[in-house]
Amino acid sequence: MAKAYYSTVLDHRSDEVWSTIRPFDHYAWAGVTGETVIEDNRKGDQVGSIRRVAVGSSILRQVLLAHSDIDRAYSYAFVGEPPMPARKYLATIRVTL
Repeated sequence: MAKAYYSTVLDHRSDEVWSTIRPFDHYAWAGVTGETVIEDNRKGDQVGSIRRVAVGSSILRQVLLAHSDIDRAYSYAFVGEPPMPARKYLATIRVTL
């Protein structure tokens, strides 16, 4: 299975970056415009929560698979078919020093 990685260096303290991207219930930090909500009144850091992102007429749904404040990381996957040609899509976001 192919894997892709992306890394970037930000001119901000790691704790500031984590506090910005930590909540799974918003996507504005990634430049995604539109409405983002967590379904079923769950919390944005609760494993199993589903994030629904509406951008125009497109709806994306993603499930939170892991969330760790200690590791400053979370993982998620698409619910249903991803919006791009991919199988077994899994994303992990991690903030390091």
